[in-house]
Amino acid sequence: MKILFISPHTDDTELGCGAIINKFNEQGNEIRIIALSYIFYNGNKTIVLKNEFKNAMKILNINKYKLYNFDVRNFDKQRQQILDTLIMEYKNYEPNTVFIPMSCDIHQDHYVVHQEAKRAFKNCTLLGYELPWNNYAPILNYFIPVSEKNIKTKNKVFNCYKSQQNRAYGNKDYFKSLALIRGLQCNNKYAEAFEVIKCIHNI
Repeated sequence: MKILFISPHTDDTELGCGAIINKFNEQGNEIRIIALSYIFYNGNKTIVLKNEFKNAMKILNINKYKLYNFDVRNFDKQRQQILDTLIMEYKNYEPNTVFIPMSCDIHQDHYVVHQEAKRAFKNCTLLGYELPWNNYAPILNYFIPVSEKNIKTKNKVFNCYKSQQNRAYGNKDYFKSLALIRGLQCNNKYAEAFEVIKCIHNI
C-alpha cells in the first residue's frame, strides 16, 4: 500500500500518528511524508526545524519525504499554491491512503490543509489524525492497534524536536497515556485513533 502523511508543519504527523508510521513502515508499506512549512510567522527560516525534521525521518527510517516552505499561520493566503502542491503530490505519488489533520482542528493552517487535501485526494481513502490540544469534539471512529515498540519509537521521534520540548505534550508520559486510552476503546493495549473522512474499499 502507498500511504501519504501530510503535515502542515514539521512534527504534526509524527505527533498525530508516529506509532502507525513506524508500524506501517515495518510492515513493508510504501510511505511518503510531506511537511508544508518550517518557517515561523515572522518570516524567519529556521535551520533548526529543518534538521529536527530530517532527524525524525531517520528515526522512522523514512526515505521518501519532502519539506516545503509555506509561511506558518498564513496558509489561508497561500491556499491555491497549497492545493496545487497537493495535487502535484497526488499525481506524482498516487497514494492509496492519505492522513491529514482532523476536520475539527482549530489551527488555521491545519484547517486549510484539511480542506485542500479533500479536494486534491478525493479519490483516496482519507483519515484525520488527532492532535488533542487543537481538536474540539473530535470524531474518532477508526482505531489502529500499535505495539509498545511503536510508542517508544514515537517518543524517540518527538525527542528529535528539541525546540518543542517545552510544549504541554512534551510530557514524557503523554504519548503512552493517550495510546493506552485509545487501546482501551478498541480492546487492545495500545492504539492510535483517527477520523474517517472518506473510505474507499476495493473488494
